[in-house]
Amino acid sequence: MEIPVNNIYGVLHAGTVSIIKGNPIRVFATQEAVQRTGAPGSVMGNLLQSGTYSLIRAKESPSLDQAKSLTVMQGRLMPAKTALTEVDEAAADTLKGVTYVTSDVEVTPATFVTGAAKESG
Repeated sequence: MEIPVNNIYGVLHAGTVSIIKGNPIRVFATQEAVQRTGAPGSVMGNLLQSGTYSLIRAKESPSLDQAKSLTVMQGRLMPAKTALTEVDEAAADTLKGVTYVTSDVEVTPATFVTGAAKESG
């Protein structure tokens, strides 16, 4: 039984991937997106995982240490362990002047086929 190298790599590196202030990382949500790269068998990137994502411009993003101390509550970034009664105040005081978007993503597992079968004819 052959196991594609990208599957092994994915399993070994399935943990958190830091993208704050880093080089751009490709993220794929569908098999179609992988196929459109033109090199689906050797494409580098991450498959989208279920979870909450925050999108912040690189030049406005917090330091890695600060980012590790934040959490998302009610779609807003704030210090971890913020009491529910303090959500509005904490969100207003966190990352002042920074525009960001948060989204909850639910990904359904799929089987990626990296090579299309050619029809003879």
